[in-house]
Amino acid sequence: MPTTVQRVSHHRSQNLRAQKRAKYAGPAFDEIPTESDPRWTDDPEHSTPSSHQPRSGPPPDPLARSLTLPCHPTSDDSRRKDNAYYRCIASSVCSWTLKAWDRSLPRIYKHAARCKALRNWKPALWKHATSMLASMAPGGLGTLDTASKDDSDTRNGSVIIQRPPHANPFARYDPSINMSAPEQLDHALARLISASASPARLVDYPEWSCFTQLLNPSYNPPSSTYIRDRLIPAEARRAVLHMQEYLQNETNISLSFDGLTAGQQPVYTIHICTADRHTFLYRADIFYGSHNTDYIVDLLEQVIMEIGPHRIASVVSDDTATTKKARREASRKYPGILNLADPIHKFNLCIQDICQDPIWEDPLKQLRKLITHFKMSTYAAGRLNEARKIEGIMRSLQSIGNTRFATITRGDWAFKDK
Repeated sequence: MPTTVQRVSHHRSQNLRAQKRAKYAGPAFDEIPTESDPRWTDDPEHSTPSSHQPRSGPPPDPLARSLTLPCHPTSDDSRRKDNAYYRCIASSVCSWTLKAWDRSLPRIYKHAARCKALRNWKPALWKHATSMLASMAPGGLGTLDTASKDDSDTRNGSVIIQRPPHANPFARYDPSINMSAPEQLDHALARLISASASPARLVDYPEWSCFTQLLNPSYNPPSSTYIRDRLIPAEARRAVLHMQEYLQNETNISLSFDGLTAGQQPVYTIHICTADRHTFLYRADIFYGSHNTDYIVDLLEQVIMEIGPHRIASVVSDDTATTKKARREASRKYPGILNLADPIHKFNLCIQDICQDPIWEDPLKQLRKLITHFKMSTYAAGRLNEARKIEGIMRSLQSIGNTRFATITRGDWAFKDK
């Protein structure tokens, strides 16, 4: 007797599969916080001891109290007695909290300087926090020289050094003038870790302590926490404030912007080039949402208003749909700013068009196969390196990128050298 097969309807079979939920990309770039955060319940502030009561620990910081509030999780009211939580006043958007018995000023100022929600909500308070963070750097923020940028007199202690007119214009921003010897060592250590992209935990190794003790037994090197939460953020913020002060004397400034992915972090950068070809990384914004035209225009407008539209001559980027539209919107709102395309990107696209000609199809196909073979085979790559040393050929085979089409030319040149 044949078996009867019951056919399941297509509509019912679709319901058997679990539906995926849309991923939450975070708050919008222009979202304004609220006074309260439903995830946290605010607690009363600690009372300040009077003159008759003994004071324990440092005095309370008014700015830190303006930036953070004591709180406890709303879901667990029993943890109110811990009194070990502080939240950012903009935590309804940024979600930043600090678990500590006392307010840690370096961590609070470090977050406040990065908090976009606080900057959009209370710009005056955010600016005050950034200045306080910069003042925590070795040597302090200092008072900038009121002379022009061509001033050739620079003081180093009690000695006046006469600089020629072509001297470094950034010499007057050197913070080491007001530093003690231990602060100069801390400053040099921060520069070393930042320039080499080394992890801050390097200073926690006993070998590092042994190395510093041999060089200077009286020097007590800072911990990785101090470097990560205070030293490097304060140095970076001081550099940004000095850069903004320097740009106040510049005109014919050019803005360039582009996006990249550093690890798992999507970063949008804005660079500034002055008329005398000094280039600055002005802003690196981390945003996990959509990098659409509205986001780019808002980021550009913030930078334009900080510098001054009358000081900016042009805005430059590649020719993707969003960046091209953002350039057009910025130039339309500020008619004095020219809308320019990136010439290097244009040349790159020209190379792509040339290489798409049918006469280059077979040679490029063979070139890609050859490069892939030596890239995948360690034996072939080793024999090739030995042959290069014998023949005195310095350049190895160059890989061809997926979007940077000029690497096709470099790959061909490297192949002809062999």
